[in-house]
Amino acid sequence: MPVLPNSIRPRLPPPSPSSGHTEPVAPLPRRDAKRLHPRRLAASAPLRGWGICWGLRTRLQLYRAPAHQYYGCCNRIDASRSASVPYNFHVLVVCTGNICRSPAVERLLANAWGGSVHVSSAGTRALVDLPVDPPMENLLTGLGVSSRGFAARLLTEEMVREAQLVLTLTREHRGSVVELLPGAVRRTFTLRELARIISMHGLGGPYATYAEGLSALVFEAGRLRTSAPPQRPTDDDIIDPYGQSRSTFEESFEQIRLATDTIIAAVGNGPGVQA
Repeated sequence: MPVLPNSIRPRLPPPSPSSGHTEPVAPLPRRDAKRLHPRRLAASAPLRGWGICWGLRTRLQLYRAPAHQYYGCCNRIDASRSASVPYNFHVLVVCTGNICRSPAVERLLANAWGGSVHVSSAGTRALVDLPVDPPMENLLTGLGVSSRGFAARLLTEEMVREAQLVLTLTREHRGSVVELLPGAVRRTFTLRELARIISMHGLGGPYATYAEGLSALVFEAGRLRTSAPPQRPTDDDIIDPYGQSRSTFEESFEQIRLATDTIIAAVGNGPGVQA
């Protein structure tokens, strides 16, 4: 398809939500490609409902697409999945085997926030389908938190992409997440890192909902991350108790509990929060 000059290039009609097909529009001149880079288009309200792809010879092209399939211009939303999900914020917790540390964090956070926030976990080298390790399960049970129905999962890029907040148990896990999806770096923290930033800067509510509180914390913590360095790099890690003594499990669980309590208090700080 030939490139049309600005003087005769057709105007883009407003997107139609009822449109069920993809309708190509004339490619843009090369000089406009930079101006209409996807990052800039994401903030452009008049172009909502228009999909973006790179055509032949790396020319940016706009394609007419059903408006309900896009948010802004760049972030694809699965409408069928969204319609069946009762929550509007997703927290992903990541460790190695997904049978000790990350399940404990998952169940503690889920127990505090109920069904209004979806909390899941996965492992970089998960022992797939195994339940929570018995020593950690006993520690959870001691706080009245159930681990029933849990099965370990292997971390995937899609899991990271779907999460609005990724909490890892060590700096190594944080690196693995960002390696899978570099764009997740601003919403990926170690558990103790996020708790430290919250404590040092007094972050907290009140918020209207848990989702609003978590969104605010992710934004503020990302902005303040470099201003709250740990005294020692290992202070950002939760020790791995797998295969260790009961006392090591208790030490690891205590580190997890203190950090999750800080995050829960910040999100639920004040009477404005509604579950």
